[in-house]
Amino acid sequence: DDAQHLALSTHILKLWAQGKDDPEMAKIAKECEEDVYDLWRECVAEEKDWAEYLFKDGSMIGLNATLLHQYVEYIANRRLKALGLDKFIYSGDKILDTLQDIAEEIGFNRT
Repeated sequence: DDAQHLALSTHILKLWAQGKDDPEMAKIAKECEEDVYDLWRECVAEEKDWAEYLFKDGSMIGLNATLLHQYVEYIANRRLKALGLDKFIYSGDKILDTLQDIAEEIGFNRT
């Protein structure tokens, strides 16, 4: 259900930003672009606060606050890209680098 909502909302927002159905929406989308980035920054900060709360007493095998922070940043960048926005708010794909390091450490090879 969530995946359908995500796909539908992303599709609608992209069409509006492109001005396909209403050219005025493209102008509005451009004017509000920095607001979009600010909203994403706020959401990511809230998710990170929640991760800190969840792991305040320690981590669990395979998951900790740091990994969750990295994942939230990764997802935020992916969602921005899906919306057709060019600027990412978080640098690098730290979660992918971390997972690759873990895979190498335990001897997992892609080949």
